[in-house]
Amino acid sequence: MKLKCVLDWSDGSKTDATDAVWASSAMAVATVDAGTVTWKSAGKTDISATASGKTAKVTITCAAAQ
Repeated sequence: MKLKCVLDWSDGSKTDATDAVWASSAMAVATVDAGTVTWKSAGKTDISATASGKTAKVTITCAAAQ
């Protein structure tokens, strides 16, 4: 899965945060590198992106392989 970090500015403009720092709260479940999330095992993890001093996160749930 590929995620994208976009900064929304007070003047209404938007900028792609290509320099965002990405992190996973549970690297045994999923890792993230430059916005690309790689599933490792079943479970939940928070994926966060930090840019311009602000952090946003999304929680993803990875199901067991069938």
